[in-house]
Amino acid sequence: MANDPGDVLDGLSALRRRVRGDRSGYWLPFLLFGLVVAGAVPWYLPEACEAACTWSSAELPALWHWLHPTGQAGGLVGHRPSLGRDLYWMVALTVGFLVTVWWYRWRAGKVGVETSTRLYAQVTLFVLAFPLLGVPVLTELFFNRLGWPVALAALVVGVVAVTLVAKRKLRTAVAVLALILVGHLVTIFPFGHLLVVAVGVLGLAWVERSALCTTFAVLFAVWALFVNGWATWVYGAFLWPAPLVDTGDLLSSALVLVSGGVAGLVARRAGVVRSRG
Repeated sequence: MANDPGDVLDGLSALRRRVRGDRSGYWLPFLLFGLVVAGAVPWYLPEACEAACTWSSAELPALWHWLHPTGQAGGLVGHRPSLGRDLYWMVALTVGFLVTVWWYRWRAGKVGVETSTRLYAQVTLFVLAFPLLGVPVLTELFFNRLGWPVALAALVVGVVAVTLVAKRKLRTAVAVLALILVGHLVTIFPFGHLLVVAVGVLGLAWVERSALCTTFAVLFAVWALFVNGWATWVYGAFLWPAPLVDTGDLLSSALVLVSGGVAGLVARRAGVVRSRG
């Protein structure tokens, strides 16, 4: 029969596989952000000091104090806080975000199948902007002037107000609180910007609906939390052999991202071969 239901279903299944393969493009952002993370290594190398390295926050420029309003150095033991480190992350993550959005839109024009990047763009912009503007402004205008009890109450009222006007209230409340927490931790943790990358790749996993992408995104997010917790509270007991003490956290995080990108590229090409076969 020309219209055999089995043939129609097989054709639809093949079409769905082809569409998923055509629109899947997370491999490039994973590789890109893997390079961004690896590129931060020079900013985390300790200074060469004949004696013990000492520093005072009074020596640091005003912009550093704006980015770290709680006075947290966000550095490792023996490492002097660096404004250059903050600027590197701001520029590199912003470029990575813009390239990712451009990449998905370029692919949409080329293959004719678009993956919406609106949610990814909204979440990533929030996480990029919040450490630069949100945390300093909230700290200066509310927490320092009004005090923690009043400021926390005002913050809760703001979150509740945003939640009430949202369609999916519980999900919105959890998402807003989580993003605020991430934005605050970025200014405190020594590798806090890895959390921004984690939010970005989790956003890609959400829009891609890919099991492989989700696996590596979750793995990276867990690893980013682990290395920050390790570097903040347990760094006296080294996780890495001596040659990797100052670079192991970043290089291992970059390796997870690059592995996810390579796996995604291999899976995509394998899927294209199957769909054509």
